[in-house]
Amino acid sequence: MSDGRLPIAYVFDELDQDNKAVPAVSLGAPVNIVAAVRAIVASDGRGVAIRLRLEHLMKPTAGAAVQALMKAVSALPSQTDLIIDLGAPNYEPYNDFANALIAALGTLGDVSIFRSYVMLGCAYPETVPLNKPGGNLVRHDWNFFKTFVAKLSPKERVPNYGDYTIVNPEFTPRDMRLIKSGGKVVYTSNGDWFIRKGGAFRDNPSQMHDHCAFILSSGKFRGSGFSDGDRFIELCAKKQVGPSNQPFWKQVAINHHIMHVLEDISTLGAVP
Repeated sequence: MSDGRLPIAYVFDELDQDNKAVPAVSLGAPVNIVAAVRAIVASDGRGVAIRLRLEHLMKPTAGAAVQALMKAVSALPSQTDLIIDLGAPNYEPYNDFANALIAALGTLGDVSIFRSYVMLGCAYPETVPLNKPGGNLVRHDWNFFKTFVAKLSPKERVPNYGDYTIVNPEFTPRDMRLIKSGGKVVYTSNGDWFIRKGGAFRDNPSQMHDHCAFILSSGKFRGSGFSDGDRFIELCAKKQVGPSNQPFWKQVAINHHIMHVLEDISTLGAVP
């Protein structure tokens, strides 16, 4: 930052005292980042999150590295959230990837000692490979997670599920003034994303009314009460609101996605 502070130190210095934020640090982080996180842990007393990317996990020294990092930031396992960040891997074939991942996780030892245990991944592509009028993309992250959990033994801890919603972790910000991207509605469904796509949004914003009307008539729409995103989709379909702008449609899609994932998690393992 302009005053010499690291971004993570700046953020936690500026947060209100009533915040519940926990600093996160990755294996292999520079020593100055680790030192900054140690200071935050000591000051706030809310523990730490340690993130392992797939390349960290595949090393036989992963367990020892986690222990060393906890010691470096002065956090006990009971104060540590362990996050396995898969990034955006090739999930298929699910069975092979799950077997390899379970074997690699075995090098971490007893994961039940951690405050929380999360598996995070993404299957949404950086560029949607669909032409208009759109189609379906498989939610490999969620479908794989179900396969992974089914392979765990009754004694093994089931990780909490996390994803990147509809933003690929490799996404590179672009100057949208120079790009004529298509107008689209991304609608999370059971096992896939249902996407209605049109021409350049900037040339025809009103196309969003038709896209939303298509979502409503598709048989996949969950109703306006499902989420704020769904409420806006219905209002737009009925032309009771304007087509807004592209950043807002990302918000609409993420809002619906989060509610759908919460439902997925709540019913995982339930009798159909």
